Amino acid sequence: MDVNVISWNRIDSHLLVSGGDEGGLKVWDLRSVKDGESLPAAFFGYHRKPVTSVEWHPTLSSMLAASSEDHSVRYAILVQLPRNFVRNA
Repeated sequence: MDVNVISWNRIDSHLLVSGGDEGGLKVWDLRSVKDGESLPAAFFGYHRKPVTSVEWHPTLSSMLAASSEDHSVRYAILVQLPRNFVRNA
């Protein structure tokens, strides 16, 4: 899938968010890059169509907003879960 937009976090400079054609947002923690490769630290599948804009909140480093060709704007808030957290499905 193509990446359409990216935004650097102005407060936590090791964080980057990207938005793509699949409608997803991927948050990247550059501290976890090893040998030039990394997996996203978080993924949000909020949109049904390509992401057209993404931006971090100017004063809250854990909040971002994204818009899409599906004519919606979605907000995301990052939270740190305990290492032993298990999600019940």
